[in-house]
Amino acid sequence: MKKIICIILSLIFIVMFAGCNGNEIIPDDNNGKDTDMGTSLLTDKTFKNGFGVRGLGEPIYPEHADEETYGDDKFGIVTKFQYGRTDLDQPHWNLAQWSTRYPFHNPEITEFNDLGNNVYSYSNQSKLLELSTKTGEFKLGLKASQCFVYGDRTAGQEWPHLLIERNLTNQTNPSPFTKISDKEKIVASVTSRLNYFEDKMTVQADESLHSAMMMLYLYVSHRNPDTRTFDDMIWLGVMIFDNRWEYSHQMDFVDSGSKGSATEKYIYNLGGEDFLSKDNNFWKDGQIVSGYDSPWVTATVDVLPYIGTALERAQLSDCMIGCDYENLYISGMYIGYELPGTYDIEMSFKDVDIRVFW
Repeated sequence: MKKIICIILSLIFIVMFAGCNGNEIIPDDNNGKDTDMGTSLLTDKTFKNGFGVRGLGEPIYPEHADEETYGDDKFGIVTKFQYGRTDLDQPHWNLAQWSTRYPFHNPEITEFNDLGNNVYSYSNQSKLLELSTKTGEFKLGLKASQCFVYGDRTAGQEWPHLLIERNLTNQTNPSPFTKISDKEKIVASVTSRLNYFEDKMTVQADESLHSAMMMLYLYVSHRNPDTRTFDDMIWLGVMIFDNRWEYSHQMDFVDSGSKGSATEKYIYNLGGEDFLSKDNNFWKDGQIVSGYDSPWVTATVDVLPYIGTALERAQLSDCMIGCDYENLYISGMYIGYELPGTYDIEMSFKDVDIRVFW
């Protein structure tokens, strides 16, 4: 299963140097340290400041890289989506569009629309972002059929991602809100609806190569007490939708070998039965259910009990060596798609949150 899920190499630098601009992120929902509701780690939940947009990363087809790339920076912030305004503060959120072929930052192919009532959209041949800065509800659409244009994915090939991501704390002076060892619960949650899903595979899908996944990942980072910097990490995944299975399998492995941009870090994914059920799922009677009239699905899970296990498993695989539980922090997160298979997907999202409890 190592060929299934891994993340672009550059993203690890985002994690390890989370918040290195020196700006401490403080929860802004005014509930403080509430014993019942906990404290949210997220700021700007309605995306009022927009998004920094990253480059395309590595191309799916290196031999056709000139068709996919735009600009020299593959991984850094190459533009901002701020709804046509110039008076907004620095975005708290970034948009990652790894290996999606058509760059969001190319103004010749990307269309911006003000849809009224604080709703905005950005779209091109392969991608859609639509959101309300009033409610924080948003849509992500990704067409792998516009990315795998020279045939379905083969072993070792990159695949398209569309993610919104953010840092949660500062590297050198991490927020106590993000420290793991003194918490009673760390609850990750999101409500989502599968608006559209279409299989565009031209060959029989191979489960080890082809899939469509939507997930929420937390960056469990180790802060070295000697250097006072984040120096290693685990990807902790809440796999919410996977077109192969009604409930995603619990899996953990080293992110290596599936493509050139593998991070070589440890991935620990929770099983879908830990936060989904028969009546709270994207499946019914063995079939995927999609459409704008399909039900919303809420995934809520306390990830804290899994973190110690993830650290133990990582160290058994020669990862996180020298790291200890007392110096672990939730340093960042992302939510969105990875499409190793030729599938087109659109989902709506609301109530994304990460809350900590003492």
